[in-house]
Amino acid sequence: MHKRRTIVIIDEELDYCRLLKRYFKKRQYSIYIAHNINDGTRLIAAKQPDVLFLDNQLPDGSGWLLGPEIAANYPKTFIVLNSALPVAIPAMPATANYQVLSKPVSLAALENLFGK
Repeated sequence: MHKRRTIVIIDEELDYCRLLKRYFKKRQYSIYIAHNINDGTRLIAAKQPDVLFLDNQLPDGSGWLLGPEIAANYPKTFIVLNSALPVAIPAMPATANYQVLSKPVSLAALENLFGK
């Protein structure tokens, strides 16, 4: 049986989460959303996603600061660091599989990363 790919989105912007959910639902992904770091880290541990969208500015802190730890603990997870503001990229492990996307993220940018 083919395993359905899983995405976790950690972002407080509801419209952005809806956009990503709609885009990936059409592509048969299972999508889970959290709006803060605390709930997001629990989701990551429970779902061990194939893809993680991680916003920088969250209500309870900087999501990007978790990037290196997540990359080390979940090496198979592709991490998409996204932010509306220019931010220094954290020191990610050499083996980290990640990409930085600036908000607003266009559908064309998503298609470049994930295909049509």
